[in-house]
Amino acid sequence: MSAFFRPYRTLIRGILVQTSALSVGGCPGPESTPEECYRDGAGRLTIPGTSLAGAMIETAARLFPNLIGPNLKKTLLEGKITGKRPFLPPQRHPSEQEEDFFQSVWRFSNAHPVDENLHTEWRQGVGIRQATGASATEKRALYDFECVPIGARWKFLLEINTHQGGQEAEALAILTLNEWVGGRCWLGRGSARGPGWFRLDQVEILRLPSSQEFLELWPDATTTPWDAFDGVSKKCSDKPTWNSAVQQAWTIVKQRQWQLGQWHYLIIPVRIPVGLAPDGYGLNPLHVGGHPAGQWEMNIPGLLQPLSAAGPDWRGEQFQPPDAPFVATKPISSPTSPSQPQWQPFLPGSSLRGPLRHTVSRLARALGRQVADPNAPPATDPEAQRFRTALKEKQKTQAHLADEVVRQLADPVTQIFGLEECCSRILISDALLCPPDPGTSCSTKPSFVLVRTEHHAEDEFTAGVYGTGKFDCDLLVAGTFQFQIVLEAPSLMELHKMVQWLAPALELARLGHLPIGGAKWQGAGWIPWQIGPMQIVRIGQQPVGESSTDPQTALFDLPIASRWTCFFQQFAGGN
Repeated sequence: MSAFFRPYRTLIRGILVQTSALSVGGCPGPESTPEECYRDGAGRLTIPGTSLAGAMIETAARLFPNLIGPNLKKTLLEGKITGKRPFLPPQRHPSEQEEDFFQSVWRFSNAHPVDENLHTEWRQGVGIRQATGASATEKRALYDFECVPIGARWKFLLEINTHQGGQEAEALAILTLNEWVGGRCWLGRGSARGPGWFRLDQVEILRLPSSQEFLELWPDATTTPWDAFDGVSKKCSDKPTWNSAVQQAWTIVKQRQWQLGQWHYLIIPVRIPVGLAPDGYGLNPLHVGGHPAGQWEMNIPGLLQPLSAAGPDWRGEQFQPPDAPFVATKPISSPTSPSQPQWQPFLPGSSLRGPLRHTVSRLARALGRQVADPNAPPATDPEAQRFRTALKEKQKTQAHLADEVVRQLADPVTQIFGLEECCSRILISDALLCPPDPGTSCSTKPSFVLVRTEHHAEDEFTAGVYGTGKFDCDLLVAGTFQFQIVLEAPSLMELHKMVQWLAPALELARLGHLPIGGAKWQGAGWIPWQIGPMQIVRIGQQPVGESSTDPQTALFDLPIASRWTCFFQQFAGGN
């Protein structure tokens, strides 16, 4: 590089791929509602640049916490990333340098789908009272929201002002996006409950010099930044590969002596096999209620299989929607999949997270701990009242409380699963059907079987149907789901503390004693979870710890209290 060379812009372009559904609210317009997905003025589905910026800044702050000053009074790279200062002077002083600016050097374009003709789906959420197991009507915890199905691909473009931000701003962006390449990207609302999981693919980098040619090429107001990237790419010679750019960024980190953060992620893959019990004794069915807006879709061929008990007229005009349909989704097709995906059942992350939280809470109460119920009215929950009272007392002496301070005031279950004033540290993705084994007769699409079952409320005096209490329900009797649990913590020690509370509940799930779904008291939902090989990832690094949880391995031959401790010891020894 010449001594007279000065960088102008670094452009990073890629494809954000949804690995779960997505819901980004804040839709503008007088006729829009907060439950709808965000759309721009042209009606296109959009991920606003502000959502992308917020997610990247959060990841960057975890990656290099020494870039954040005490009490958050200094922002990333002395204000270059966020463009924010504690105060703004009325005018620039003559002694101030050119680099003392207030505009962010990271500029995000709004992300639009690669395929603009995307369909959306409505999903229903409900808060369950831990004391009764019923919906929390007191807090109006039954709600709907629109989401984009899994598999959608979005155009991502980041412009870095390296003329003012320098190599540091570029290095920080590349290493932050490298976390997204590894699949640790969460956007939008409800990412702890399933939607909003992403990975970044097909990343391209352009480094533009401060020459007249590129000053005229970028920015280009005659086209979109995404299309302008192609024109600039034809004339730009500095186009490093992603791996080489990451290596160069780490070199800058070592030169600047940035401190790598201690954030750790415990990644737990889980499979839920629905069907015959492993010992051949009985059937393990499942039911998770679907949104009423999707009931008309249940008539589409492919949802109820020919092996279903719906009868010979399941494809004809005699087909009637069930009173209790199974929740379904229609994934977006990818370029590598020539066939159009059909509607198929899935398990929302909220349907898995809720029962897991209730089980952890029940076990904590059995040990004598008071646990707050997030869906109980505040006036009737003494633990929630104690937490909020302690929070107010703390705020009298500290106006802006750090997340760690707030978390220490909460009970152990709230520290993991969160409350209104305390963010969640556990994320659970949506559970999708596993693809069938290659070579089978139905290897072109996921295999599952739904059956229509009849139910009624019985009159105890006549042994007949009680009034109009007769209804039918779609039960899943064959199919295997897979999903991920990610537990995050600012240090390995904090991660270990949370696992101590979570491990007994996962052990009950492995044994089939953590029921899920809406018919768990009617014979469905008691399915043993198959917990796969777990990994611990330190932010900025590749997975360095792994342990198999096959029941035949030594790990699950240990007592419950020792299994997870053994896994952490194995990781610590390898780290």
